[in-house]
Amino acid sequence: MAQELPQLFDGAMGTLYAQSTGMSSDLVEAANAMNPEAIRSIHGRYLEAGAQCLLTNTFALPLVESEMALPLVPAAVNNAR
Repeated sequence: MAQELPQLFDGAMGTLYAQSTGMSSDLVEAANAMNPEAIRSIHGRYLEAGAQCLLTNTFALPLVESEMALPLVPAAVNNAR
């Protein structure tokens, strides 16, 4: 029986967003709506590198006020899709 490789998840989206855009990683969740092309590009880079699973760009949304966070969730899902 073939051994399954472990699945590891660490998006580092904030780091990659800051590196690729020159903008603060503090804005990475807002970028789902404000700069979706950058987020989609980062997801694409993960897929090109061989990732078989993507995480939504929502890591810090629990820290954001709900009225600001709620519209970002569907945007994050759309960007990952």
